[in-house]
Amino acid sequence: MTAVLLAPVTGRARRIVPAAATVALGVLASAAMVALPASASTTLVVWAGIVLVAGSVDARTGRLPDAVVVPGLAVAIIGAAVSGRLTEAFAGAALFGVPVLLAHLARPDGMGFGDVKFSTLLGAGIGLVAVPLVLPAYLLAAVAHVLVCSRVRARGRLVPFGPSLALGSILIVLIGFVGRW
Repeated sequence: MTAVLLAPVTGRARRIVPAAATVALGVLASAAMVALPASASTTLVVWAGIVLVAGSVDARTGRLPDAVVVPGLAVAIIGAAVSGRLTEAFAGAALFGVPVLLAHLARPDGMGFGDVKFSTLLGAGIGLVAVPLVLPAYLLAAVAHVLVCSRVRARGRLVPFGPSLALGSILIVLIGFVGRW
């Protein structure tokens, strides 16, 4: 899905990408409703929608919009507070956000501050489900990003990291739900 998002969206892909995102949200919503209290499952579905939108925008523009990411982080934190999982959301946000912040500080031209804010949002949502899923989400995102870069033959060209972060996070949350059953 990430490779499709990086290419110009034309023809059949215009229908496939939204359909895949809708299916992912539907599966996530179903799993969340079974595994989590109502407040946490609602927050997680909204979180996933925001993550998919931000990742798609980054794929097309190379920027993660604050107008999507910052309110998304607020939704995740408020939802975590309401569902009694605020500590877990903060832990997830820190575990995902701090390493990306360090990468940004080490090489700001390669990792933008939007990626730092986005990874904090991702960690908060993942923490809502299970904090130990943060590292596998990052690792899956990194592997997906390397594959995308090699597939599009990036050669010195920067490829947005947001779509891979979004894909890795959503997949790991889904895998986390499957592991609960």
